[in-house]
Amino acid sequence: NLPTARGGGISYLNSIPVGKRPNELCLDPNGKRLFIGQITDKSVAVIDLVSQSVVATMKDPDLAVPDGCAVSPDSSKLYIVAGGSDAVFVFSTETNQLLTKIPVGKEPRRALFSRDGKTLLISNAHSNSLSVIDVATDKVVRNVKTGTEPREMAWTPDGKFLAVALIDDDCIEYFKADTLEFDQQVGTERSPQRLAISTDGQMAFSNSTARGSISISDLSPGGGRRLLTSIPVGRG
Repeated sequence: NLPTARGGGISYLNSIPVGKRPNELCLDPNGKRLFIGQITDKSVAVIDLVSQSVVATMKDPDLAVPDGCAVSPDSSKLYIVAGGSDAVFVFSTETNQLLTKIPVGKEPRRALFSRDGKTLLISNAHSNSLSVIDVATDKVVRNVKTGTEPREMAWTPDGKFLAVALIDDDCIEYFKADTLEFDQQVGTERSPQRLAISTDGQMAFSNSTARGSISISDLSPGGGRRLLTSIPVGRG
């Protein structure tokens, strides 16, 4: 669904059929197309945001459980993480054809570009690692060990740290952005599924579907990145 903000509220605009079990989605840097993984169809729906309609479908029989995705900074390639295939599938956004498959760790879940756009990070839930892909060659050049079951990832606004939500360790793990060297673990509510950092870099937010709450961590100087509080928001 595409909502629009009007004053202090959000009103309904349109609903776009995309197939059964749509999963994760990502926007191209141009803001013209939206890509949505479809688990049942083993495909990716391509939505044109001007016409608000599906204009293409990217498919491959080995694309099992399409999950996180990311579009290259120049909008030329879509990287779709296939959790059931232990691989990242790379499609041309011009032709919608498969370019290559990149083997990564076990049950990859999310994708995040480095701030310079030269590498792509993949969180591997059952390998407890991050795969680092060189997007010039579309090959894994490094693997970084994490805690148990990494999922969502985010950069701090100052570009100094990478934050990774760990589902089974109930925490956020921080790595130095330039070296991906481990820096610190900070506890959250149980099973942080999502992760976001405030634009001023002062707070980190993670949601716990198990607890039905949002955890807020203090990222301010001297704050120690400790858990500040949790806000109940409802289950799921």
